[in-house]
Amino acid sequence: ATDPVFTATPADRNITLDRSCQLTVPDLAGEVTATDNCTAPGAIVITQSPVATTVIASGEGTTHTVTMTIDDGNGNTDTFDVTLTGDDATDPVFTATPADRNITLDGACQLTVPDLTGEVTATDNCTAPGAIVITQSPVATTVIASGEGTTHTITMTIDDGNGNTDTYDVTLTGDDATDPVFTATPADRNVTLNSSCQLTVPDLAGEVTATDNCTAPGAIVITQSPVATTVIASGEGTTHTVTMTIDDGNGNTDTYDVTLTGDDAEAPIVICPPDRNENVDPSLNFTIPDYTSLASSSDNCTATPTLSQDPVAGTVISGEGTVQPIKITADDGNGNTGECTFIVTLVNVPAPTIVCPPDQNENLDNNCQFILSDYTSLAIVTGASSVTQSPVPGTVISGASTVQPITLTAKNIVNDSVECTFNVI
Repeated sequence: ATDPVFTATPADRNITLDRSCQLTVPDLAGEVTATDNCTAPGAIVITQSPVATTVIASGEGTTHTVTMTIDDGNGNTDTFDVTLTGDDATDPVFTATPADRNITLDGACQLTVPDLTGEVTATDNCTAPGAIVITQSPVATTVIASGEGTTHTITMTIDDGNGNTDTYDVTLTGDDATDPVFTATPADRNVTLNSSCQLTVPDLAGEVTATDNCTAPGAIVITQSPVATTVIASGEGTTHTVTMTIDDGNGNTDTYDVTLTGDDAEAPIVICPPDRNENVDPSLNFTIPDYTSLASSSDNCTATPTLSQDPVAGTVISGEGTVQPIKITADDGNGNTGECTFIVTLVNVPAPTIVCPPDQNENLDNNCQFILSDYTSLAIVTGASSVTQSPVPGTVISGASTVQPITLTAKNIVNDSVECTFNVI
């Protein structure tokens, strides 16, 4: 009636749980030894309950009792309880993870970390999905110094609460979407036109300063269109737009328009007729005519400058030998004038007279032609400084019985003229 006695018993232990959070009971009989008063140790029957390989639903820290029994075969037994504790050693598993993404940078070129935990789902062998703890590092709303294309790693962690975790890295890339800002811009201006009425675009880039959230001021690219030294057809008061562009190198730009206005500052050129003598009338008076038609003018911007004279046409001057300066002024209509002066001297010169020779009979040559001679010396002339002939000497006439009128013109020094005509037969 004596029970057998345990001489060695299995120790309590942790059992690693499987992916279904189940515990498989190990075979503990081999760890038991016993003695009995009547039964030899090898004949003592050792059993356990639950038996080895039994699968039990469990959990982290869940305890299960396995009862060891020794039986001497004579109706005498003893028992010993072994405690098995569930040990969850399986990491949770991500079933959905956040995608890598670009994050728009703020005005200080900083990136604010978004909350990515809501984009994570996970499963675990022992912990329900809703109980899995999801965290991220850096945490949401963390502000990080960044830059265009700069990458930052956000580590997502899932924790089943049983000491098992897994991680997943999400890459955030800085995206600079902020345009640079002008801090100084060129003023609108007048630009003096050249002699061809063209405007040369000045270099305005040096008058621009700018700032940007990510790009240093010295690295901001400043351009203009049209570029400096471009030559543009223009005119007085004509406006031209030069567009200044600032570029931060990250695909962000801003523009500013500068207005250039053509300024014609070049005086027109006027060329006066040569000094001249003018003949007084019998009262020794002379009425100044309009001499502007005898002057020529040109201008860089105005095709035909307006000409005026001083004294004006119609002014009466008197006296033989009077010397009268005549000023011709050209006005281009753009506030610019040019002038020249010539001298009119009053003279008292009698009108010339001329008496033509009688009609002249001339013989034709073998070709039935005749070359006109110079007949001016045959005229009787008084008070003339020059005598001309039309047609001119050397002109060939032909044909029997041809009658060719010849006109002789006498002019005095003040360009008074008189003419007469005779025939060459």
